[in-house]
Amino acid sequence: DLPDDTEVEPLCPYNYLLAFIHLLQENSSTETLSEIKKLNQPQAAISELENSDINFCMNFASKVEANLPKGSEVKQFVSQNRTFHKWQSIIDFSIPPSRIYETTLASDLHGIDPKDIMPVESSVNQVFIIGAGAYVDAEDNFPAPPAVEYWWCSFSGHSSTKDNENCNPIPRQFSAGETQAFMTSQLLTDRQIPVVPNYFMIGLAVVIGKALVLVLNRLPRPLRRTTLRYLLASLAGYSLLSLQLCVSVPILLPILLPSAILLSYLAPIYKRTF
Repeated sequence: DLPDDTEVEPLCPYNYLLAFIHLLQENSSTETLSEIKKLNQPQAAISELENSDINFCMNFASKVEANLPKGSEVKQFVSQNRTFHKWQSIIDFSIPPSRIYETTLASDLHGIDPKDIMPVESSVNQVFIIGAGAYVDAEDNFPAPPAVEYWWCSFSGHSSTKDNENCNPIPRQFSAGETQAFMTSQLLTDRQIPVVPNYFMIGLAVVIGKALVLVLNRLPRPLRRTTLRYLLASLAGYSLLSLQLCVSVPILLPILLPSAILLSYLAPIYKRTF
């Protein structure tokens, strides 16, 4: 549990800590670190959280990284997720929920011997999240993203588009615990998709747009027409490039606002030229 601190929590997301601590406890090279031993003393760890500055996550990660051997899985995790604290990331719902997590109601486990639920050896490499989701009166349920609804329908025997339109999967609500499971899985599998800030791309679009206006106004009309056609085609290509980068790199470039800025510069010239 994290302390109720509005300054610490945004910089110390629950899913980041969950993935980080899971790797620390799984990696034998971290057992001797004094920072890790504090994890076995919850009260001491919470006190340090409450008394530290708002950069707790980065400071803690730096301490751990500095004391780990080269090539350590935990060291790679810290290095790969440095930008996690700087850039916004999106949740990748392109993977079916059934491949990310399994859900079980607490009521279904009542009276069952824990050894019969899951063998110890198969549970060591898993992360367990206890949440209030899946219950009708849970407060952290919200409408499922369209992609999740699609997967629910696809895995319930509705294969065609028409079937998916008529599908009414249960549960219809998506819980915060399931969202945490997606984000924790992305961190552990290095599937973060950072989003380049809108203000950066908008600033770049303003500079490019102004430069294009100056250049286009000096061109003869026939050449200006050809150039404008290529520029409009390039905007469509930029949109496709952004989607492809999201799949391949992955990184997501903003599309709507930067394109709108460029079009606002090109529209008057397009109208005069054509």
